[in-house]
Amino acid sequence: MKVKALLSLLIMFTVSFSVSAQTISKLNVQGFHANFTPDGKNIIFTSSNYEGLKKLNVNTSTVEVLNREAGAGYNPIVGDDRVFFKTNKNKQEVLELDYKTQSLKKYSSTNSAIVFFENSNLKKNNSNLPIQAKSSSDLSSVELIYADGLSNLINIEKYKNKVWVSLSPDRTKILYTVVGQKTFITDLEGNTIASLDRTESPKWANDNTIVYMLTSENLDYITDGDIYSYSLNTKKITSLTSKFSDVALYPAMSVDEGKVVFNNDQGELFLINLTK
Repeated sequence: MKVKALLSLLIMFTVSFSVSAQTISKLNVQGFHANFTPDGKNIIFTSSNYEGLKKLNVNTSTVEVLNREAGAGYNPIVGDDRVFFKTNKNKQEVLELDYKTQSLKKYSSTNSAIVFFENSNLKKNNSNLPIQAKSSSDLSSVELIYADGLSNLINIEKYKNKVWVSLSPDRTKILYTVVGQKTFITDLEGNTIASLDRTESPKWANDNTIVYMLTSENLDYITDGDIYSYSLNTKKITSLTSKFSDVALYPAMSVDEGKVVFNNDQGELFLINLTK
């Protein structure tokens, strides 16, 4: 059962709350953990157990199989014309797949982000900035990874159990969640820029916007799930699925295209068209 009214009321007392009109359409595609390409023209998605990668053209609704290997869908680095990923077959190898030609390149590396950086235009700009942020092995710190493979541990806040760590697209801000506590956005030194009381699976939409989900569970299954966005500029939370009757999970947003993709608990993909 959806419990949006109570959840919305709680959020209104903690931060300015706004709701924009939007339409939600079913894509008639089975998939999980979807991501937009940076230009918003395609959606890259996988299965519930991260087996394989597929590409959905947003305009034509055509689906292409990119890879069928186990593990290929776990944290791929998605570009406009290609995707970088690893598979369970060889954890010491990063694969680069060109969408158009289907050509596959192999790199001897354990880090897809470093390979992506070395083969993208990012290398020409701000080479001194980190290219990836992730949890330390004990989840107590945030680890910043640089293009040369070196890393730097940032001891942020007193809390442990830092998860869902990521770097903003401009590589100047860190996003992470402390389990059972709050979600934080900080600068590269760990100084807090903003915090939210609770988010799940938060993800950058652009340098100033994140999208995330909030769920409720009953023992071993999810009973409720909704999607929200948060703007660093306005400090406002926006409900994106207030009129959606199903469980909404694992969102990704294309700000330029004004769209959000997510899946329900049955692995059906949906697309939100935001009102600009």
